[in-house]
Amino acid sequence: MLQYKYSPLPAGPSIIRVLRLLPNEDSTIPIKCQLISYSLPTTGKGHHLYEALSYVWGSESKPQCIFIDGCALPVTDNLYTALLHLRDYQLPRILWVDAVCINQQDDQEKASQIQLMPIIYGQASHVIVWLGAAADNSDRALENIRLSAEYKPSEDKATIMQEKKTDYTAILMLLQRPWFRRIWVLQEISAARSILVMCGSIKMNGYTFSSGLKGLNLLYKINPGLESLIRSITYLIRGAIFRPEYMTYPRGTLSLGELIDMYHTREATKKHDKVYALLGMSSDIPKEAGLLPNYELPWNILFHRVIVSILPEIHSVETWPNKEIAVIKVRGYILGRINSVEGDSSRYDRQSSAKSIQEGDIVCLFQGASEPSIIGMCEDYFTIKMISATPQQNKEEGNVDQRPQKSLYTKESILRDVLLIWNWEISRANSEKENKSGIPIKFKDAAPDSEIDLDNKGLSDFALIIEDIIMIAMKSGSNGNQMMKRLLDESRSKLPVSETVVKMVAGNAEWGGQIMELLLQQRGESLPISEEMVKIAAGNTEWGGWRREPTSLRRSG
Repeated sequence: MLQYKYSPLPAGPSIIRVLRLLPNEDSTIPIKCQLISYSLPTTGKGHHLYEALSYVWGSESKPQCIFIDGCALPVTDNLYTALLHLRDYQLPRILWVDAVCINQQDDQEKASQIQLMPIIYGQASHVIVWLGAAADNSDRALENIRLSAEYKPSEDKATIMQEKKTDYTAILMLLQRPWFRRIWVLQEISAARSILVMCGSIKMNGYTFSSGLKGLNLLYKINPGLESLIRSITYLIRGAIFRPEYMTYPRGTLSLGELIDMYHTREATKKHDKVYALLGMSSDIPKEAGLLPNYELPWNILFHRVIVSILPEIHSVETWPNKEIAVIKVRGYILGRINSVEGDSSRYDRQSSAKSIQEGDIVCLFQGASEPSIIGMCEDYFTIKMISATPQQNKEEGNVDQRPQKSLYTKESILRDVLLIWNWEISRANSEKENKSGIPIKFKDAAPDSEIDLDNKGLSDFALIIEDIIMIAMKSGSNGNQMMKRLLDESRSKLPVSETVVKMVAGNAEWGGQIMELLLQQRGESLPISEEMVKIAAGNTEWGGWRREPTSLRRSG
């Protein structure tokens, strides 16, 4: 049996291959097809007479074969099943399928074709979402979704769906299929203008699918991480009908940093895909960012370039070939601290941050960055929660006093050295578990391969950042008592409390007494108490409602 060999694509900026799927009414007959070169127009002319397939490759193993011009090409089980269901009885069908239309053994061709994917999916007559073969009552699940989409908002949908015996278990099983977790599908459906959802032999318009899911008000208690994942997918599917036909190259509205914050824990065959899939739907221009697709580029170098494109004035970056983790040294301004977190279940337009934002997380602006970041405090370093936290995202994820942001570059603003770890391997669920465990994670445990020697200076910078947070709290009227207690608890009694902090506490009339008592309890003899500090405390007649003389204070020396 002859194996199919690809011919080079003709020269040209927008040349692709399309698959001509030949008809047959017998599902047991092998799949026969042809590959045809096709030129994508450079001007918007609406849809074209091909359909683009959005699916999951599945296993790396390719036990099936399709025949192109009589020669065999190995494919995965999932793709073979999809093509069987798409094959017509009488007429050829023109498709674009990445595993077949791109020579997967040619990294240079892959890199150039990937740049065209937003156009390919955007100009297709339909994007077919293939969820897989029928299983786990998927037919019934899709029928329930279709019925949900039919009812008007004024109708008692809950009662109607109960009467129709809606199978919520089957629907949730359907939504847990691998397609919903794959990172490439985000780009594919964000560019599409017409979407058809298929599972087995059942077909459904994409708008009907997304509207039906939205109307069901599913409970995701068993799998809470599924909710934001499905909401963002259904929003993109629903938006297809509103995308203009005349756009030649659709560009997104979110930066690469914002998209990475939301989607970096999605599944990808190669680490590179987590960058290239999101880059194609971002507002960034790949060439300007130095991020043109290149699978021959080692992962650690690509990751380094991504970080530099978002934080252009970093001091140093450490990355590794087989890890999705980076150690970053950068300078930045401390803007404030997250004082509350409110999940917004009504939002469908985007997924929440892939990492859990917590009360007490720090908002900062790093040198050269165009957007603030949110970082979490660990024992002797900080971890990146969101590298590009836009005001809209801040509003969704948490509330922070905005006043410090209005005076970033005042005389009081001081650049701080910050040691960061950006770990793409930790999911939202895992980060929540770590936060609840209360177990401190040291830098050397989080980044054992790092060559950075965390000396006393690193801990001093850590303490200065805490000073900045306390100063912001005092100026903005935040609850200093709770904040200081949380800071002391988080630092596990190893964070130095400077004389500057003690002076600020001593002079605070609102809650100074309570905090000073807390400091004495937790730090005792190690607390730096100077004569100047005692004078400040003596002049503070209120002491935050403590209303007693600070007799426990002793002068140093």
